[in-house]
Amino acid sequence: MKAFEKISVRVHIAAFCVLTAGCIAWAGMNAWTRVTPSIVLPSGRNGVVYGTSWNGCTYRPSSNSVLFYSRYLGEEFGNTIYGNAMTCWDVEQNRVRVLSIADESPRARHTYESFVYADSKDALYMMFGASGGCGSDGVMWEFSFADNTWRQISTTVPDAYGCEVHMKYWKDQDKVIFMDGWQKMFQYDVQTRVWTPLAFTKNYTGDPAYTGESCWDTKRNLWVFLNGGNLFAYHPVTKVFANLPVTGSNPPAVSHVGITYIGKYDVYLAAGSSFGTWVYDIAGQRWTELAGAGSLDGHAALQYDSTTDLCYYIRGWQGDERRYTLQYRQALASEYRLPAGSAFLTVSPNPFSGAALVRFPVSNTGEEALLKVFDITGKLAADLTAGVRSGSVIFSAKDLNPGVYAVRYTLGGLSWTCRMIHSK
Repeated sequence: MKAFEKISVRVHIAAFCVLTAGCIAWAGMNAWTRVTPSIVLPSGRNGVVYGTSWNGCTYRPSSNSVLFYSRYLGEEFGNTIYGNAMTCWDVEQNRVRVLSIADESPRARHTYESFVYADSKDALYMMFGASGGCGSDGVMWEFSFADNTWRQISTTVPDAYGCEVHMKYWKDQDKVIFMDGWQKMFQYDVQTRVWTPLAFTKNYTGDPAYTGESCWDTKRNLWVFLNGGNLFAYHPVTKVFANLPVTGSNPPAVSHVGITYIGKYDVYLAAGSSFGTWVYDIAGQRWTELAGAGSLDGHAALQYDSTTDLCYYIRGWQGDERRYTLQYRQALASEYRLPAGSAFLTVSPNPFSGAALVRFPVSNTGEEALLKVFDITGKLAADLTAGVRSGSVIFSAKDLNPGVYAVRYTLGGLSWTCRMIHSK
């Protein structure tokens, strides 16, 4: 199929620095970093926010935030395992804001993957899910960021079943595609608010949907599913649903493993409990495990942000451990052949006062190299390019205000970025 044509891509893992809870944390190569954000509740609310499993997440580019459903428990609510709180993780501030808390409108639920953001309306859409009544009502809900309010916007989708559901936003067509628990498909026009049943050709073996997770391949306009270690893809233009080819071995046959498409490097990244972290090279049609990435637990909800070049993993609760945590890791960088023994971009000490040592890889092949420092607004604070052939530079910040800065090293068309804190 044309949608599955090969393209050339090579991948490598880059080490990185991230801002975590007010300080710089060195995450190291192939590692996930656990993040504990601050939590902001709506005015008048004094309860506790917990995680909840079987809930998807989505990304809102305009605010650089990850959206998901969490559980709010307070005196006005009984104990529940279902999500009832529209929640926004502001990545730059490392802050979680609960935007809206609902009980019956909409009803608390596990959203599964029926939870998507549409740019054209600056709104989030949710339907079906698991809890009393949610698996059969088929009502589409819209959350408007203009007033942080849920609204019911459509009637029941005909002949649909609502548990283990999946939904993704097809941005090019401004449509939402929904798959119900019986693997029937429907298409929702965001502008006209009309549902249309979708017929498709089944050309796969196995089950893509039940206990599976999915992502949208924006380059090919493919809806890609991962379930039990197998990959599946639905093409909304050709309306063909098929297995994706794999050369070599599949990853572990684990359910509810998060998957996301990283367009910058044209790969799928997958991670989850008892699964590890794996990358599917689309060109080579091959899975590779990222050894040493560390273990993840809980039900996976995974998103990639091209702005920060990070993947965000939101875990649900397991057993009696109910407080949610957030995890994320650096995405992949294209392969670049460096001299043996070279390190990736580092800053030490970090935080620093006055001056810091910046180390970076040096190429022997003469490609153009740039080393620059930017403040938090993106304004150039210092140009250190004059020292790029030495492998290290002393960065003096005596004329700069205290704060967060980013040092960016560019070599042969590739870039590494490390955040650093200057304190006096």
